[in-house]
Amino acid sequence: MKFSCMSAAELTRSRGLAILCGWTGGSLRNLRKHEEPWRRLGWATLSTPMSIDSTFFPPNRSGLASVAKELIQVVKKHRAARSDALVVSHCFSNGGVMLMLEMLRAHAQEQGTIGAASVSKLFDGAVYDSAPSREIQHWMAPVVIMTAGLPAAETAWQLAKHTPYALTNSLVAALLSGTHHRTSLLEPLGSFGDLRDANVNPPRAELCIYGDGDRLISPADVENFIQHRRQECGADMASCFCSGSSHVAHYRDHPRLYEQAIEALIAKLGGVEGTEGVSMEETPLPPSSRL
Repeated sequence: MKFSCMSAAELTRSRGLAILCGWTGGSLRNLRKHEEPWRRLGWATLSTPMSIDSTFFPPNRSGLASVAKELIQVVKKHRAARSDALVVSHCFSNGGVMLMLEMLRAHAQEQGTIGAASVSKLFDGAVYDSAPSREIQHWMAPVVIMTAGLPAAETAWQLAKHTPYALTNSLVAALLSGTHHRTSLLEPLGSFGDLRDANVNPPRAELCIYGDGDRLISPADVENFIQHRRQECGADMASCFCSGSSHVAHYRDHPRLYEQAIEALIAKLGGVEGTEGVSMEETPLPPSSRL
């Protein structure tokens, strides 16, 4: 996977660093369009797209584990450069969430322990754009591949590569259903539920941006996650509902609403001057919301 480039000078100069974790199959060029709300407020950014392999193959096989470790080193450099440094993970769809989770796990393993106290310093805040669904299974790989907008030849190649693996893992998961047994074959999707675990994904200032035009991840799934993080994990969770916009298209369809939500999160963290008056009330939920 490729990163966007960020100079050492920019990393030192900016108090805030946003790590943009891309959606499965998305390009770096399209992901980088979402850097604008952060850069406009003086934050440095680092964007990493998620490949289909990184989403549906185990982290060590796909290279996701090594990418997560590289990103952690960038975060460490940023925190070393400024005592008041802030870092936010900005995740897009389930693929971006999985990259963030891999970073959290790698950071915990580095410290030799897993728990809120050990991993809370990796990220000060989190943004979830068009995410998460309640669960993700291996059988979803062919669906994701066919809807990724890839050229016909690339689609055929990815289907040939992933479909046998997806079917095998789905069968294994079905056989292990109802047990607590976890195998390396089932990673990383078997650990997707860690997103809801406060010991793995510590509560912090968080923001969910979603809409009712999303046909891949329903608003009900996102709202269920918001409620869980608030009530069960104690996260300071805010939400931004974008009417009519589709999957990972909320910034394109509602740019100012999107920017206001980011501004409010940064203001909550104390990460930029001049945003103290921004309120999350400017990004209302739809009237039908259950939250």
